[in-house]
Amino acid sequence: MVQIEGDLWRLFDGLSGRLKQFAVFGEAGPGLSGDYLGAQLDTASLRLFRHQTGFHPSLELEQYFSPGGLRKIPKLPVPGASILSSGLAIKMVAEERERLQSENRTCLETRLSVLESLLHIIPDERALSKLISDIKRIFAYSGVSLDIEGVPPLIIPLEQPLLQHGVLNNLLPRLSARYPARAQELIEAYQRLLRGDKSDEIFVGAFKTLEELARSLTGDPKFEFKAASLKRHFPQLHPTIHETTIKLAAHRGDKGGHGRAAPEPHEIRYLLFEICNTALLLLDHPATP
Repeated sequence: MVQIEGDLWRLFDGLSGRLKQFAVFGEAGPGLSGDYLGAQLDTASLRLFRHQTGFHPSLELEQYFSPGGLRKIPKLPVPGASILSSGLAIKMVAEERERLQSENRTCLETRLSVLESLLHIIPDERALSKLISDIKRIFAYSGVSLDIEGVPPLIIPLEQPLLQHGVLNNLLPRLSARYPARAQELIEAYQRLLRGDKSDEIFVGAFKTLEELARSLTGDPKFEFKAASLKRHFPQLHPTIHETTIKLAAHRGDKGGHGRAAPEPHEIRYLLFEICNTALLLLDHPATP
């Protein structure tokens, strides 16, 4: 059973657009395009994906992965706030939430099965590698705990070892050479994650490490991840990266300072991914004092 985490709307929106592009531009090559691509995916997915001859699969893929089919999950009433928050009302809303979450889970699982089937029928290794790379970025951006591994490619739940091998092992040697204290702080954050310590404290501490790294790189002791500072000190980073780091900063959970609730425990894994990847980006792009 796939565990649903993060923003499914962003996941399906990202997949819908990317797979439409994949089919429109015939990225799999002339041997797998148009009706033939649609028919092959229809068969490979055991008809979870239905292709209609004469319709371009780009439009079918866009529609199939569209987030429009997701069900909005209602929030539970706050006990004591009104007559609507009676025990019966809360029970009814809880049951409806469970039903809709089940529908969304089924929606996710069937679409991931079709996505995996598509990856299995792509003959060109370069096209497959590029598509997998883009899909992984969509997974990470949406916050859904999935990865793609193996030959043929399999979509699997993302576990802590991937954080260790895929990110930390790339970052820490470089970071240790120049900023050993910052590297040790991220190691401790990872160890605390494995111990099951409070996720909000782990994130706040790791983000402070990222902020201190940026201050060291820029020479600006007051640097913060805000639009003006990023534009001034890291002009080579793409504007979308600026936006991502600003959103990352907004996840800090000290309610008194930022007025925001702490991240949920299941989200901390992805926030640590983002912190480590952002640190790699900062090291790769010379800062402007």
